[in-house]
Amino acid sequence: MRDITSRLGVRNNTSPYDSASWLLAAVVLAVVIPANDKIASNDVFFSAHGVSPIAWVIVLVVALIALWLGLAGVLTLLKRNLTPTGFDIAASVIIFVTVWFFAGNALTQTLFQGAPVLAPIAGLLVASAVTLIARRFTMGSPLFVFASLAAVVPVVLAVFAGGAAQAATPIDFTPDPQRPSIVWVVSDELQYPLVFDGSGEIRPEFPNLKALQADSTTYTHAYSAANYTDYAVPSMLAGISDIAEQGPDRMQEVRANIGIVPSLASEYSVVMESPLYRFECDTSDCASVGAPAEGNFASRMLGFAADTAAIAGRTALARPFSDAFPSLDGKWRDFWSGGDEFGDNAEGNSVGKAIAGLRVAEETAPTTPIFAFWHTIRTHAPWNVDREGKEIYPSRLP
Repeated sequence: MRDITSRLGVRNNTSPYDSASWLLAAVVLAVVIPANDKIASNDVFFSAHGVSPIAWVIVLVVALIALWLGLAGVLTLLKRNLTPTGFDIAASVIIFVTVWFFAGNALTQTLFQGAPVLAPIAGLLVASAVTLIARRFTMGSPLFVFASLAAVVPVVLAVFAGGAAQAATPIDFTPDPQRPSIVWVVSDELQYPLVFDGSGEIRPEFPNLKALQADSTTYTHAYSAANYTDYAVPSMLAGISDIAEQGPDRMQEVRANIGIVPSLASEYSVVMESPLYRFECDTSDCASVGAPAEGNFASRMLGFAADTAAIAGRTALARPFSDAFPSLDGKWRDFWSGGDEFGDNAEGNSVGKAIAGLRVAEETAPTTPIFAFWHTIRTHAPWNVDREGKEIYPSRLP
């Protein structure tokens, strides 16, 4: 190794801070940017964690600076305790291995999808070139700064592009001073045979639904658009009945927003209560509840960072490295927990919050009709409650 470094000449870039910048720039370009780009326009991912995009940007910047200082500290210790040649070898090896790993993964996912065996070879060439440049020039710091800006820009632009209400597709409403209020209740995985008898009548164990059925239309021939909530609910809000016909790209867009709800805010006070979906607007005639903040800010941000890391691992890394990260299918949070679609701590009994939201809307704008969307998961795991909704402990089949 000393023969190689001697042939390459004296190392000009002896700054531990700039070498740390080269390392982090590679990580940001290969991992952080793809992950942030994927979640930047995904309102549902942020609302499911109770985290604002701006808060995430601030925490991410602080974390990158802290990581940069940590790496610079390690390299500074190496410089103090090693000879110039030893430090050159250590810094070059660290940069080479890091860049080779991330460049190889990035190339596998992009240019060499059809021939992944060539990606490590191309990554080796990229790592060699970057290592040589990093020895000669102190360009790591500006590269790290520009890479970090590129990582946070998509999230910042999504915020300044306007909230959901401003970005919503306009709807032409016919003038109607007596526009009725709408209450849309989604009882997640409530089984039809449990609620209806063979003739389509509500069973007596559900007196509230039975009273509602007296002056409502009951559909006895119905089907679900999907068997996962993160597909089914957005599809309903977007008016989609055939998911397969939409294609995967369109459905990723559908899953990342709440469909028609923002467009209704011009005529309705919107109330939304759900463990995943949230709508917020700044006008005085719009109420919003739902996706309440669970735990303190630090715990929510830690959960958000962990789930973002899962997204980064699954999207930025190639197999077999991506297999070390949990699956992202069927849920928007708690990817590492192995729980169901809503994670391990989602609240089931949210009727009080839904009613409180309706009251806020009535008090705030008493003359404005209400659009209320209550998505309850009380029935999502029916073996935890009996037919009257009482909790069964320990859990057993009723």
